[in-house]
Amino acid sequence: ATSPEFHTTNLVNRDGSPREPTPIPPRTADPYQAIVVLLLRGGFDSFNVLAPHSTCSLYRSFRNNRELLVLQPDEMLSITNDDPDQPCETFSVNSAIPIMKEMYDNGHGLFMANIGHLAKPVTKGNWFTETKTHLFSHTTMERECQLVDAFQEDGWSTGVLGRMLDVHQRNGLSVVANGISGKGPIVEGNPSLGRTVDVIPARGINTLSRVSLDTNNDGLSAIEPMMEYLNQDTSMNSGLFANFWAQNLIDTINRTEYLSAL
Repeated sequence: ATSPEFHTTNLVNRDGSPREPTPIPPRTADPYQAIVVLLLRGGFDSFNVLAPHSTCSLYRSFRNNRELLVLQPDEMLSITNDDPDQPCETFSVNSAIPIMKEMYDNGHGLFMANIGHLAKPVTKGNWFTETKTHLFSHTTMERECQLVDAFQEDGWSTGVLGRMLDVHQRNGLSVVANGISGKGPIVEGNPSLGRTVDVIPARGINTLSRVSLDTNNDGLSAIEPMMEYLNQDTSMNSGLFANFWAQNLIDTINRTEYLSAL
């Protein structure tokens, strides 16, 4: 199962030389920086997370529109706002999530409200014919909030963080994208740059191993020479897909060993 012939229908012509892994980009002298995104899947009633405080004039409109779902005054944690362009001097955070108030008060968090995916201004009468996105599809909105690219101006379905990494990579910085137990489109960059996303299980790195059928020891060393032979470099007339699979296997093993050593 570690041979390219097993996974492709190509003819494989090995040239006898070992296949070298793609070099891992070295770290630059710039200080380490990271953006951590927690994507909370599922229903999210944002109007009951951040709302006008009961002392704000907008609370009456909020109450009339929310009706039975309205956030009551005794369910509010107040936060102050000194931006004169905002309609309320005091907003409220749902008392069920006090950590959000704590983060805001400490200057470690902010709220971006009234943000949605619209390619152009629409009304109740023309939104169906004037928008390409399914505005009331939870799955579609989840994807669009990760892309932040209503018109796909770069020609690819790249994510907002992936495009940020693309810019840094083109400027000579060493960048990586990691996903914990999966990946979303938010970290996908332009495929022409050749950068992939490393998916790391929440329990830690999975390293290559083999449990022997006749002993309890790790039998990986017994098959490593055969794996290296099966995935040697290939000649020019060898199958393209087989060559890609073998290179991807070697790169994955090398990358896994690198990450597990960090």
